[in-house]
Amino acid sequence: MPPFAFANLANPMSISCLGSQVTQWFDEHLTFKVAIQELSKSASRALGALTTKFLSVGGMEYKLSTKLFESLVQPILLYGAAVWGHTEHRKLNNIQTRALKLFLCVGKRASNLGSLGDMGWTSLVTKQRMEVFRQYIRLQNVDADRLLHKIHKWSIRRGNSWEARVKRLASKLNIRDIINSANSNRWKMCNIGRSLRIHDEAVWFTKLWTDKGINGNKLRTYRRFKKDMIPDSYVTSIIPRNYRRALLRLRLGCLPLSIATGRYTNIPLDDRLCKHCESGQVEDEINIFYVTVQFLMKLELIFLMKPFTAILPNFLLLTSCEKFVRLMEMPDIQFLLAKTVFLMLKYRRSLV
Repeated sequence: MPPFAFANLANPMSISCLGSQVTQWFDEHLTFKVAIQELSKSASRALGALTTKFLSVGGMEYKLSTKLFESLVQPILLYGAAVWGHTEHRKLNNIQTRALKLFLCVGKRASNLGSLGDMGWTSLVTKQRMEVFRQYIRLQNVDADRLLHKIHKWSIRRGNSWEARVKRLASKLNIRDIINSANSNRWKMCNIGRSLRIHDEAVWFTKLWTDKGINGNKLRTYRRFKKDMIPDSYVTSIIPRNYRRALLRLRLGCLPLSIATGRYTNIPLDDRLCKHCESGQVEDEINIFYVTVQFLMKLELIFLMKPFTAILPNFLLLTSCEKFVRLMEMPDIQFLLAKTVFLMLKYRRSLV
């Protein structure tokens, strides 16, 4: 019996290992486009099952949601990533993005960059690259008398081979010295993982501060207080879903404010004024938080009820922008802040 079976030669080709029920798909050009499409379908079904459980129990805490995603969905997304993971695939990234927004209880129009930053998850392309480098290091340590070792050495000299692409990727990420070192495989993978996570956060931070077009970045306010890719306290805390959703929409600039809606009607930035107050200021996240008189009164009452002044004695002396940033950065008040934002948005909807 041959070790491999080839099926559907006229159509996209499937290679199945008869002993272990492992399947991989190729198209007529021997690329992995069909494989990525099939993996995205399978991962989407797994995420759909997880979504049903998530909604039926009214939500899950951060650690449980992360564990379930890494156990049920992520293995499907990374199936065979050691071979095709040196390039980024949007279809697979979308699956992880859906999982992020499921837990954060926001819609598909919420910022992917902000959702990833608040959850603190490693990007999928970084996880793919980890699998690629793990496989490359394994091939490096194959016994010299084996045929696999000879094929590996021959393939390195081919300009468009998998090994050559991995070497170029390692040079781009400045980790070739780690791969070629004489240390153990475990040491190599630990340092590669650390370097990839640093690079992942640097790419995320660069995108966060990159403005596109004359309208600027949607995360203009978010980047004032978000400095790194670690889970925020409102994410790891047990907070009702409607409260978390309200706070996240405020953080990510997803509210129907004039500064956002004016982009679609070509209104100049300075003319996108608040319609619910007479301050003459642009209606942005900071404006609705502090200019609305009714909400400002509620906020002051909250500060009288809670010992926030013990944490920030000079809070009332700060500017509106500084107050907003400090509130978002304080981990001990996120539940109260989320509830206040929810009530504020409910009140604003009644004004329309």
